[in-house]
Amino acid sequence: MKLHSLVYTLWLLGNGLVQGNSSSLNSTFVSGTNFPPNFNQEQKTLLEWGEMLLTKLDNNNISLSWKPNERFSYFGEGSIEMTRLTLVKGINNEECNY
Repeated sequence: MKLHSLVYTLWLLGNGLVQGNSSSLNSTFVSGTNFPPNFNQEQKTLLEWGEMLLTKLDNNNISLSWKPNERFSYFGEGSIEMTRLTLVKGINNEECNY
């Protein structure tokens, strides 16, 4: 499989409902412009990227899996488990429900 020849940072935007301990997100990203002060609204294009699934494993860990659509298949499908890096002051993070 040949990977895409461009390498750049990609910020995905996701929107979806929480159901139980998971949320399925339809993902898009913005292309065609830069961050401020070089942002140009007329150059902005929203592109459908694919799907992501966030699953709460416990109060400090989540799993993220992703599946790009055919247009972006060179990113490949995958998953990663992530651990919280910060705590909420005044909250017992072992007992919280978010």
